Amino acid sequence: MANRAQSDIRSLSILGNSVRGLDFLNWCKAYNAIIILGMTYGSPIWYTGKGQGSLVQKLQTAQNEGIHYMTGVFRTTLVDALHNLMRILPLNNVLAKLTHAYIICLQNLPGNARV
Repeated sequence: MANRAQSDIRSLSILGNSVRGLDFLNWCKAYNAIIILGMTYGSPIWYTGKGQGSLVQKLQTAQNEGIHYMTGVFRTTLVDALHNLMRILPLNNVLAKLTHAYIICLQNLPGNARV
């Protein structure tokens, strides 16, 4: 998933250079529609939050690369500052949020529903 996200980010970077290309709003739309959905696909199934630090770190690295492309800043810019600037949550928070929403959705199903 991380490799796929990084290749998608590199593919989108062709569309968004500093002279011609995607503006900031369209970058955010494309990032949320393509990259985030690809990285978190099926996460309520595989993400438990325990012992998955290396997997989440690989996905977080791909997300950080995407944020650097979107903003056009130097590679040495602090990632936490970019997360605040872009209003993008770190990936471990996104995964926990998606898992929690899935749990709530399952709890609200009627008793005779097939899962």
